[in-house]
Amino acid sequence: MQIAVFDNDRETSSLLRRTLAAEGHEVQVLVGGPPPVSCDLVILDAAAWPAPAIAELAAQVSSAELLLLVESVDARLPAQSMMSLVKPLDATKLARLVRAVDQSRRGHADPRELVDFETLFSGDSPAIVELLRQVRLLADSEAPVWLHGELGSGRAVVARAIHDGSPRRDRGFLAVNAVSFPGDLLEEHLFTGDPPLLQRADGGTLFIDSVTELAPGVQAKLLRLVEERRLRRRDGDHPLDVRVMVGDERRSLNVGGRLRRELYHRLKVHEIDLPPLRARARDLGAIIARMLDRLRSDGRSPLLSSAATRALEAYLFPGNIRELAHALTHATVLAQGGQIEVQHLPVELQPPLPPPRPDAAADPASLESLDAVIKRVERDYLLRVLRAVGGNRTRAAKILSLSRKGLWQKLKAHGIAAGEGRGEAEDDLEL
Repeated sequence: MQIAVFDNDRETSSLLRRTLAAEGHEVQVLVGGPPPVSCDLVILDAAAWPAPAIAELAAQVSSAELLLLVESVDARLPAQSMMSLVKPLDATKLARLVRAVDQSRRGHADPRELVDFETLFSGDSPAIVELLRQVRLLADSEAPVWLHGELGSGRAVVARAIHDGSPRRDRGFLAVNAVSFPGDLLEEHLFTGDPPLLQRADGGTLFIDSVTELAPGVQAKLLRLVEERRLRRRDGDHPLDVRVMVGDERRSLNVGGRLRRELYHRLKVHEIDLPPLRARARDLGAIIARMLDRLRSDGRSPLLSSAATRALEAYLFPGNIRELAHALTHATVLAQGGQIEVQHLPVELQPPLPPPRPDAAADPASLESLDAVIKRVERDYLLRVLRAVGGNRTRAAKILSLSRKGLWQKLKAHGIAAGEGRGEAEDDLEL
């Protein structure tokens, strides 16, 4: 791969160059300016770049992967789809991560690309047939739409399907995830930029996921946009014709708390409930077949063993269709072109080993200490929870009954980097 390294100190740049060159990559250390057009991976120190500059760079190198070097495991990234490594760098972890990126770019699909319209609507279960009926019905409406669905259930995909079926299909579709823009950052991007990003969706559709995470300033401007279809700027008001759709995980919202009451009632004109994957058992085979077809290499799709198929059918997928996409991508890489077996699946999908026979004598040399077993089980479960919540540290801490600091200490103790366990991560910016 061709790798560009930006704005790192001499020691870090030297480590990056040595480690990546030893893996056979072409490494170029840059002080400023845009990276090479043909670049595959860009690495930069997040502390040295403001979030808007990182977003701008990501747009300039949209075909490349972006790896941020961060100060802590819970550092907020400008976009959930970005990768990160905690400083000081671990050369082994760096090489392993870049190797995975290289494998992905050589033909293994990005898990996010597997969850498209055809995949989400595969099958004929009553739940998905009803969802498709609602999508087609609401495509002809101009009113706001509120999409309710669990993490990884495809809220952005459904929003895009409604847009693509509407008279606005030939205009811009702008999707943002409020979680990825803390504070007033989203307000700056959408409403006050030069020009505002929102203008690119004029005549089209704006979809805001995790809407209850919106900062108060964004809520006020969004309410004005919905009610008056106008954008207020320093040089005056500008007409802006944008259909608004929003998404969130649940119907029970903190109205009057995190979300303004008038905005809540203005947005909830049409509501759609997205079914979780566990409610679509009869669709699972069709969904898996579609994903495996997208993962094909050398002209053929990966094959699942009967045991691997049973393991997938027995799993409840708390991360829904996004978690399934990551699991199949993970398994395809490990299978290296061969049949996917149970051991190629993520550990949380693998059935537990049968207990040993009472008369079976264990080799003492193969046994671990109780402390080692507890640490291994704890690490596996931490990763399982993180994948289930798409890497959201706040939600993971709540599930585990830990404070955010307590979770951070656990992750640090187990050597779990910021990018590990990042499962769902809807696309944060799409046009």
